[in-house]
Amino acid sequence: MNIRRTLSSVALAVVTLTGAGAANAALLDGRTLRYQYLFSDLSTTCGAGQNATVGAGLEFAANSTDNCGSGNPVRDWFSVDVSDTAIYVRFTEDADFSNTSFNGFRLTDVNGTIAAFTGLSLLDERGPFTGSRLSFDANNIWFNFAGLDFDGSGENVDFIRVGVRAATVPEPGTLALLGLGLAGFGLARRRRPS
Repeated sequence: MNIRRTLSSVALAVVTLTGAGAANAALLDGRTLRYQYLFSDLSTTCGAGQNATVGAGLEFAANSTDNCGSGNPVRDWFSVDVSDTAIYVRFTEDADFSNTSFNGFRLTDVNGTIAAFTGLSLLDERGPFTGSRLSFDANNIWFNFAGLDFDGSGENVDFIRVGVRAATVPEPGTLALLGLGLAGFGLARRRRPS
């Protein structure tokens, strides 16, 4: 009889533990990101920046409000479209970026609602951009174009597509189920006659 109870408790615990998974909630969809152009280094911002909620259509476009003066005359050089798990940068005209320690943009989680970024991967590109020009921390992603020239005209328009990964967060229901399974296992062990 004791073996049957123990096996039942173990089976309940195994079923509970294998049911624990990560939330399938959206990573970026519906979240608010801030686009900010940075020039000469990571601490020098240009223009006021832009906020957008990730969804259908373009979220951001580089424009003359990003200007940092004559050393970096940013025009309508590129657009940024963000999907749930990827960022797509498309060059809309020829762009020559000055060679400084940083010349590009940062995307920031405005409301702290995105799980911590854990990785980026260059999924696809046409042009001189490489994965070494991407960087991130828990709340920010940086694209550095310093010293690069992009083609934004004709049939062979340059683009960059980057995959975004973030920490998985357990669903609250899964955590409750895990707790119930462990409590049941504890009660079954406690009721066993000595």
